[in-house]
Amino acid sequence: GTSSNKPTYKLEGTRLDFQPCSADCSGSSPLPVLTAKLDFGFQFSKVRGSVKQFSTGSNGADDCNSGAAEIKHHEWNSTISGHDGYVMFGTPSKIIYSGCKPGANFGVGTPVVHDLPETFVQDSSLLFSGSQSLKD
Repeated sequence: GTSSNKPTYKLEGTRLDFQPCSADCSGSSPLPVLTAKLDFGFQFSKVRGSVKQFSTGSNGADDCNSGAAEIKHHEWNSTISGHDGYVMFGTPSKIIYSGCKPGANFGVGTPVVHDLPETFVQDSSLLFSGSQSLKD
């Protein structure tokens, strides 16, 4: 990423806000990746539910600029470059949502809901990972 970039994230209740780029990172290769690890302090064996994803900036966030829902990220910290982005969710040992459902510049304030089928895991933490090329 750029030397002036200051990635941030915050957790408020059940809402996680994160900003991998505090500046224009589209010239960076690869783009910065920010991962939030939520550690529960106990082992769990299943994950299910839903995740809402929405853009908060004036420039709609990207979850795969190609818009191709068949593209998935199969490893944590996937590298991308240019004007692009992605969001992923899972545990350290298993990716449950691999990105790319809403595509490029998805709606500001309009959530995209990902229904997560019951998935068997053996872990004690959840990960949200994202990469974006622009601040907002």
